[in-house]
Amino acid sequence: MTPIIRFDKLSEQQIWDIANPIMDNLMDAQRILQTGAGRRDLRIVG
Repeated sequence: MTPIIRFDKLSEQQIWDIANPIMDNLMDAQRILQTGAGRRDLRIVG
């Protein structure tokens, strides 16, 4: 069973400590989508 996080019991700093890595991952994913860096070139050359 996944533990439930009681955000109302956390300090503001604890909430930021949880949120910042999530936001970093979202920003990285958005950058990859915008630049096409996550795409693979599957064309056969030769």
